[in-house]
Amino acid sequence: MKQHHIRRLGFGILGVAIALGVAISVVLARPQPLFAYSVHSGRLPLYSDAPFEPDDGIRVLADIERRISSAPAEIADAHSSYRVFIVNAEWRRRLTFLNNYGAGGVNYYPLGQNVFLRQGDMDRLFQSNGQRVPGPRTLAYFGAHEIAHTLIGQRTGAIGNWKLPVWIREGLADYVAFEGQVDIDALTAQLRAAHPDLDPAASGLYSKYRLLVAYLLEREGLSVQNLFSFGDSEEEVLRRLLAHAQ
Repeated sequence: MKQHHIRRLGFGILGVAIALGVAISVVLARPQPLFAYSVHSGRLPLYSDAPFEPDDGIRVLADIERRISSAPAEIADAHSSYRVFIVNAEWRRRLTFLNNYGAGGVNYYPLGQNVFLRQGDMDRLFQSNGQRVPGPRTLAYFGAHEIAHTLIGQRTGAIGNWKLPVWIREGLADYVAFEGQVDIDALTAQLRAAHPDLDPAASGLYSKYRLLVAYLLEREGLSVQNLFSFGDSEEEVLRRLLAHAQ
């Protein structure tokens, strides 16, 4: 009898967990009802849970479109629609970012065509300390970076995307978000000087990964398809990059 009750309790807990997982998946796939404000420009809609000037939203969408349109031909997609959500309220961030709460943006490919960005205005995201994200990483940059993950996933498939080394997956997404404009020599000099921006673990930035991907594509002549099946380690590519720069 005791084992029967334990089994029933286990099935009950499992049922609740499955129901909760399904509910969260539905919200992440169709979150529009949680966001009262929106604007569309071409194939890109922008949603927010805080009011914004429509012209500002259209400007951001045009910037995102320009960035993702610069993607290498192997992953380019000029037709699909991608939805961008700016999540200002903390409870919505908890719901949509899940265990990535501190990130600037998240993408749950292949679960829909949605990307979620943390709170911000129509130019910059806000850091956890309330300050605006500095430097070249605008709201449009974050939107393009997250959409680029979907572009990559559409080419590799969900399992292939999951298997990609982090430095390739994040480096290529950053390469797209910066429109392929990477000063390889300047970033290599910063890497040699141990600039904190080139330390992903310390800075949370993907500059080092973007540098390595740019080096492979532009200096070694790899195609993006070659990159997806690439077998060399991050350390080996870094060694060649530094040797090439001497």
